[in-house]
Amino acid sequence: MIPLLLSALLLPTPAAAQVDTGQLPASWRDETSAQRDARMAWWNAARFGMFVHWGPVALTGHEIGWSRGTQTPAAEYDALAARWNPAAFDADAWAQLAADAGMKYLVITTKHHDGFSLWDSAVSEHDLAATPFDRDLLAELAAACEARGVRFCTYYSLADWYHPDYAPQNMKQGGSGYALADGREPDMDRYLIFLKAQLAELVERYGTALFWFDGEWEAPWSIERGEDLRDFLWRLDPALIVNNRIGKGRSMDGGPLGPGDYDTPEQRIGAFRTEQRWETCMTIARQWAWKPDDPVKSLRECLRGLIRCAAGDGNFLFNIGPMADGAVEPEQAARLREMGAWLKENGDTIYGTRGGPWQCGEWGGATWRGDRVWLHLFDPSGPVLLPAFGQRIVSAELRGGGALEWNQDESGRVRLVVPESARSPIDTIVELRLEAPFHEFAAPGGPLSALEADPRFGQWISREASFFASSTSQWDPRDRHPLLLDPSPSNPEFVFHTDIEESPWIVIDLGAEFRLGGVAIDGRPGWPQRMEGLKVALSIDGVRWEPAWTADEARDRWELPLIGFEQTAATHGPTARYLRIGTAPAEPAPFHLRFVRVYGVLAE
Repeated sequence: MIPLLLSALLLPTPAAAQVDTGQLPASWRDETSAQRDARMAWWNAARFGMFVHWGPVALTGHEIGWSRGTQTPAAEYDALAARWNPAAFDADAWAQLAADAGMKYLVITTKHHDGFSLWDSAVSEHDLAATPFDRDLLAELAAACEARGVRFCTYYSLADWYHPDYAPQNMKQGGSGYALADGREPDMDRYLIFLKAQLAELVERYGTALFWFDGEWEAPWSIERGEDLRDFLWRLDPALIVNNRIGKGRSMDGGPLGPGDYDTPEQRIGAFRTEQRWETCMTIARQWAWKPDDPVKSLRECLRGLIRCAAGDGNFLFNIGPMADGAVEPEQAARLREMGAWLKENGDTIYGTRGGPWQCGEWGGATWRGDRVWLHLFDPSGPVLLPAFGQRIVSAELRGGGALEWNQDESGRVRLVVPESARSPIDTIVELRLEAPFHEFAAPGGPLSALEADPRFGQWISREASFFASSTSQWDPRDRHPLLLDPSPSNPEFVFHTDIEESPWIVIDLGAEFRLGGVAIDGRPGWPQRMEGLKVALSIDGVRWEPAWTADEARDRWELPLIGFEQTAATHGPTARYLRIGTAPAEPAPFHLRFVRVYGVLAE
């Protein structure tokens, strides 16, 4: 309800910090890296959290916020609150599910873009008090989480398509839910008073440890407003953690965080990155809010998503959408408990670890803590060859037992062979014990391919090359194009794509004639259809082309030897300066490439 004018609102007295971080500075701008590490320590160690998207919209089975004014007329959407009574809501059951799943924190949508507040707010009438439900569900959930060692955290949208002071209003989503008094114009400063009052309530009443902001992309939000809000929250509780969406112009893969603490790649696994914190948020099904018959991801997809986040030095915030009555879909709950069972056996390889020393990818990844490194191998069907990483290995053991063939040569490179009987269908774990604690991320890339490991294929010759393409997408950031030929540990999983074409292609200019040994072509992981009809042609002059190879199936990764072997000696490979790599999709489509490496030696 609204018992007083917003202009006369008195904010509550700030609470004590939720985390003991020692003496923090007066402003977040003056925080040292050591102080930030202390403030973020629990989040860094957690690795796995539960995201919950829930509200009256569950009555429709449509998406939260986004279905307002589209699938459901705005007035009808806003009126859902009056008949929403989640009588089956059980805070203890939710918190226990999170704990059973091995999740260390829980983030719930306290206000999405639709403007509905999931608690009885002193500054809003569009809130839980407007429903038939007469309990304080956030208080119950916060207490249940605390009792089980799960951190209670809150999602809050900076955008508000219901509030009339939020301007300019998003008319596509139905416009504001009620009109201002006669003669009054929308006023963002007045909206910010409302917003800050609600955030203070969430801190004061429920002790939230983290704010997961959203909605900053819309025109009303600005860099200045984000920094002002961070100032306010720092005064309220300097121990609070906030995501990058408090700022403006979010970056998902290593861009400036502004006043936020970590990046938030959405519905995809973030890039391997150890210099900046990040967290992937992803749905367990397809929709964020509850949807009937929404297919749940397999245990393999769920666990590998978690593993790749930890191996990439990030967190995994995994979303469920409870039903309208407050119960969790049995299939979603069962999948989370399966994840928890795996973590009971293998959580030591996830919690409190860092990602690396090798870059994660489709092969799996690695995590480490102290003098232990855990390899997470997704498909160790052949020898695994790892580049040197500045440490000697004392021992290597398969989790669960089994004979492991391994060695580390004088250069530091590691070779492992896992017997078929010891391979796991989801994740084969190898524990490496080092001669000393590991401290530095010294190994670029992931496992060595056959082209990299065998010197007979030649050197990597395309790093200094250039390329041009049949087209480039307007959504493809051009400053990342060079990473196509010179990937690095900070290379995101998606680097380059053309526009939709019948026969898209790229041409690589090596700058001189080389005798070629092989080509490694990586597409977008999990999108083999974007490599359909892959073909490679070679040229000396860039005009006359000779076909070199055509794929017989669609894959997202290829290694193409262009030479043969007679006993131990390599036969001569083709000579070329230019390579043209293209696709021939059945229907017009973009060409997705993550990186290309060409191997060979300078032609004599």
